[in-house]
Amino acid sequence: MIGSALLHEFVDRANEVREFCELLATGNPAIVGIWGAGGIGKSALLARLVQECEAKSARAVAIEWRDSRRYSYLDLMRRIRDLTQPEMFGHFNDRVNFYTVPEYRLRLQLDVGSIENVQITTGNVANGTVNVNVGHRVDIKDLMLNVLRPDRVASDDTICIELTTVFFECLREFTSSTKTVLLFDALEKADLRTRDWLAGELLIRLRDGELPNTLVILAGRDPIDLDVSFSPALRLFELSGLGAQHISEYLERKGLPDGGLLAAFLSQQFQGNPLQISSAVNGFLRSHARGAANA
Repeated sequence: MIGSALLHEFVDRANEVREFCELLATGNPAIVGIWGAGGIGKSALLARLVQECEAKSARAVAIEWRDSRRYSYLDLMRRIRDLTQPEMFGHFNDRVNFYTVPEYRLRLQLDVGSIENVQITTGNVANGTVNVNVGHRVDIKDLMLNVLRPDRVASDDTICIELTTVFFECLREFTSSTKTVLLFDALEKADLRTRDWLAGELLIRLRDGELPNTLVILAGRDPIDLDVSFSPALRLFELSGLGAQHISEYLERKGLPDGGLLAAFLSQQFQGNPLQISSAVNGFLRSHARGAANA
């Protein structure tokens, strides 16, 4: 998962960080696309943006696809729920359990508004009349089952639409009062249905103003492909390799000031790829440390 350990290798990307902070400050919904070759620093940049969220009291929800972890659209909704405010997603949990848990029945959702002149008694004694406001909140634990029940007569598309609708009603309630940043990393590993859900459900709602105070960041190896209707809320960044100046800064941080010669060599040798450069430098430092210990 996107983590603070990546910040130890983070260099540059000042323009991207500055634009993100400007977008976050406005509070307007926005979509940020970040792409580039493997090892170019996408995950490190996202870790830096998570740090900015923490500094600015925004809720960061970071999700990274891995070879060992394949998120479905339902997994994404659960992950967002768990990293925002789970108690606000009771109606969503109720629907998920209905489609996945044997013998589960939907909880009755009742709002009778205001009831006047209700007698309150203790035993057989009447204590008077009052106005009573009755509300409701369904808060059911999601058992995290992904296998849909065969006895529920509904198509996969119908279930997806129903769960998605309830989920976004809950998420909108959260984002209406809290700046929220949803960060999706390694998007190229998501399956087609999940990518369609992101574009056709999450991003459409964001573009149309249904999720206030929300930024979505999509990072991957391929350019973000959205039509022109998203352009007012869309920012795109293609990350390139580090230049010699920023490699020099990185080397100094590692205790290897070299007057720029080593930085120029690393820039040329690895085309400025941060992951390859950090692997080479850290390998050299480990080898040097072992040699010094054996001397």
